Amino acid sequence: MCWTMQRPRNCAAKLGIFVVAAVLIVTLGAAGLRAQALMVGVDEAKLHRLSGPAATVIMGNPMIADVTVQDSDLLVITGKMFGNTNLIVLDAAGEEIANVAISVRNARPQAVTLHKGGARYTYSCAPRCETTLEVGDAPAAFGAISKMISEKSALSKGTGMAGGPQ
Repeated sequence: MCWTMQRPRNCAAKLGIFVVAAVLIVTLGAAGLRAQALMVGVDEAKLHRLSGPAATVIMGNPMIADVTVQDSDLLVITGKMFGNTNLIVLDAAGEEIANVAISVRNARPQAVTLHKGGARYTYSCAPRCETTLEVGDAPAAFGAISKMISEKSALSKGTGMAGGPQ
């Protein structure tokens, strides 16, 4: 600490650093110790166990991740799109029992991205390269793959597809 006034600028800088450190300690002590971090891949799910029963579950950005309450103290978090968001869980008294930072990343290291002109195409190469659906791909390719996935899903559910066998 600065006890003399010989170098006031140095003293002010040291005091500023001390104030910032004190604010960080107080902030982290009050909220940061309760905060948790969870990384999940796009199109993947992870289980998150709570310390108590949940009454209210709030997902910061449901475009990035989705949450499903499996049991009163078990959540399933599914990555939907790249990005960061948060999840807050409250108990019946309205007290925060979880505050989770969620980071959704590419979970497929075998993914290959091809840029052709201004268009982007994504392939999953494990062990053979196949086209895959990735947000940001060329609209025509994205639409075609999305349609095939929907039709395949309809067939697996026995609902068939327009013009096809029922």
